Amino acid sequence: MSDPRKSTKGDKPRKRKRDSLPDSQPKKARIEIQRAPKIENQPYHIVTTSFYLSLAPKYAFHAEKIFPQNISTEDDEAANYMKSLNPKTGIEKHHLDPMLMQFYEPVNGIIIAYNNIRFESQTAKITAEAPYAYVWTTVDLLVWRPRKEMILKGMVTLQSASHIGLLVDNTWNASIPLAKIPNDWKFVENEEAEEEAEEAGLWVDAKGDKLEGLLRFEVDTLKAGGHIFAMEGTLLNTEKIERATLPE
Repeated sequence: MSDPRKSTKGDKPRKRKRDSLPDSQPKKARIEIQRAPKIENQPYHIVTTSFYLSLAPKYAFHAEKIFPQNISTEDDEAANYMKSLNPKTGIEKHHLDPMLMQFYEPVNGIIIAYNNIRFESQTAKITAEAPYAYVWTTVDLLVWRPRKEMILKGMVTLQSASHIGLLVDNTWNASIPLAKIPNDWKFVENEEAEEEAEEAGLWVDAKGDKLEGLLRFEVDTLKAGGHIFAMEGTLLNTEKIERATLPE
């Protein structure tokens, strides 16, 4: 009788099943995960993103755990400084803070704030060619991401015969060039204004109302890169602009 443990001719040898990777192995970065329902004409989004970030040795430990005897329970300056020497503070100072108010291409918007920092492993990893330890870090980002054809509103800050200047949410500049202003709007010059004055008059809409306060507009073009952000709007699609529902 043949030994059943031996493979017969024609049988393919079985390959040993590889063990699955442990959870401590780096995972593929999550570019973004929308956490809030999409709202029409809402440029603000909460985005969850993962980064593979370095940790400077200064912040690669928890001082209160390693040197508890050197940190008093009192709220003094030295104790607070020692408590600040932790991985989260290092990630904030060296990586996240420099990204604020900058356009970040992977999330296609400007990062306004961040929250809820968490590490995907208990320990960081050092590779042969790097002087620092690295760790996957997940964080929630508040991103300002307007898009073409979105309806926004801004405070009128400048009026001239060539364009209208707006300030959206007291932060973002927008410009509406003459070609994107309706033909039935009129620019009324201020005869008393000086020739070199930025505002030599004001705009009057088709109803004869002076242009002031908040003005709705449609986003037409966007240009962004680093700290540079430029947005142009249009007022030509009057019906769409008037009917649009804007978030409060």
